[in-house]
Amino acid sequence: MFLYYFKDAKKTETGLRILSKWHLQNEKNYDEFIKAEKIDTSKIRQEYSDEIEKMYNWCKEMNVHSTPTYFINDNKMPNFYLIEEINYFFIE
Repeated sequence: MFLYYFKDAKKTETGLRILSKWHLQNEKNYDEFIKAEKIDTSKIRQEYSDEIEKMYNWCKEMNVHSTPTYFINDNKMPNFYLIEEINYFFIE
């Protein structure tokens, strides 16, 4: 859904507002959010069906079920690591 707003520079401000609003909510309800923001998901699905399918297939292939999911050199990191700990995986 958010890709729709960032692909077109004219929609970027709207996209940033919506993305921020979504992530700042304590409780997320997708259906209520879409309705409240008056987002036309059918138009987005139609325009980005190929991208959505590619992303879905990539997530399925990479075993990504939630975000954030971190990868280092194409290897999925276990969920118990924090992004701040990433520097411990690199040898100097």
